[in-house]
Amino acid sequence: MELIIAFRDTETGQAWYDLLVPHSAEAGAAGTGLVVVYGSGHWPLGRLADLAGRTGQALEHFAQAAAVNTRLGARPAVVLTRLDWAAALRRRATGSDLAQARVLARQAAAEARRLDMPGPAERAERLAGELEQAIAAANPLTRREREIAELVSDGLTNRAIADRLVLSERTVEGHVRSTLAKLQLNNRTELAAWALRDTDS
Repeated sequence: MELIIAFRDTETGQAWYDLLVPHSAEAGAAGTGLVVVYGSGHWPLGRLADLAGRTGQALEHFAQAAAVNTRLGARPAVVLTRLDWAAALRRRATGSDLAQARVLARQAAAEARRLDMPGPAERAERLAGELEQAIAAANPLTRREREIAELVSDGLTNRAIADRLVLSERTVEGHVRSTLAKLQLNNRTELAAWALRDTDS
C-alpha cells in the first residue's frame, strides 16, 4: 500500500481498491490472502480513493474508518486515519475544509504524542501548522479588524463599537475603512454579510 501511494500508482491502486471493497465492513485483521488490513477496511479504501482523485469518496471512507477504529479502540489507526483525512480535506480546501482539517490534525498530533508515535506526531504537528498558515492567509484581516467586522454584523454603530472596545471612534472608522478596502467591499451592509458568512465557515 505504501509503495502504491508513494509512487502514485493509480492503476495498481484501483486494482487494490476493487479487491478491498468487499471487505470494507470487516474490522480487526481482514484480508484477501494477498492484502491484510488491520483496523477498519475503510482507511486503506480512503487512501486509495484519494490517490485516484475521488476526494468525496475518500472523505466518506475516512469518516467511517475513524468511527470504526474508535469503537475498536484501535488508537494508532485512528491517528493515521485522521492524518490522511486532514490531508484530503486540505487538498480539497472548500468551505470549512481547512478548519476541519486543522481540528483533525491537532487531534492526531495529541493522540500520537500520547501513544509515543513520533513520526505521525511530527507529521500531524507540521500539517496543523501549515493549516494555521493557510487559514490565516485566506483571511487577510487582523484580529482587531475581524472583531470590528463581527460587531458591525451585530448592527453596532462606530460609536457603540468604540465604547465596547475602549477605542476612539476615529480608530474604529479607520478599521472599518481598512477592512472594506482589504475585502473590496463597498459599505457596512456588505461587511456585515461577509462577517456572518465568515463566522459560519
